[in-house]
Amino acid sequence: MVSFLLFYIFIGVLRDIIKKILREGSIPIYKVQNPYKKIYQNLRKGFPQTPEYVLRDFFDNHIHEEKTIKTLIRDYYSDPVPFIRGYWKWYLEGPWKLQVLNLNPNDFNDKSIDAFIERDFGNINSYMVPNDFERMEIQRGLMKGDGTNEPVILVKNKDGKYELIEGWHRTMSLLKLGDNGEDLINWDPVKIRAFVHN
Repeated sequence: MVSFLLFYIFIGVLRDIIKKILREGSIPIYKVQNPYKKIYQNLRKGFPQTPEYVLRDFFDNHIHEEKTIKTLIRDYYSDPVPFIRGYWKWYLEGPWKLQVLNLNPNDFNDKSIDAFIERDFGNINSYMVPNDFERMEIQRGLMKGDGTNEPVILVKNKDGKYELIEGWHRTMSLLKLGDNGEDLINWDPVKIRAFVHN
């Protein structure tokens, strides 16, 4: 009886640890067994031309929420494709291209530039981003401005300006390398490797 009780407690503790790991994202959710893996596989089938990097980022930021997962399982048979509409459908469909671009802050749209300025290129955590300063310090140490960075994700707008979707710490660290003391629209361009939605 005692051993059964200990086993039951052990299983409960183990379940809580696994739930905590999944919530905190220590294990990429698209590698975890069902139901998450099945949902990700269906997403991959629905958007076969989308780069894996872009798809994983979308999954982590827009699908991997308990409420969304429950909805997908209950109402969509674990298939997120019919669930995705409008802007995000357009976004995932692409076309996508991995490029190395020469950019300065003025090459970005107003929304992205405003965020750069509000965050003082990573010196102010104005959006309450978790571990913001630590992440900025890591990226400042890694960025070389030679186009070898882990890719960021950009959408190129009709006016030719780029909207930054993912990779804020990397992008701000890279752009800051071009700070020549002038107004930021005149900073030196730096090479940034990016998946670009055209």
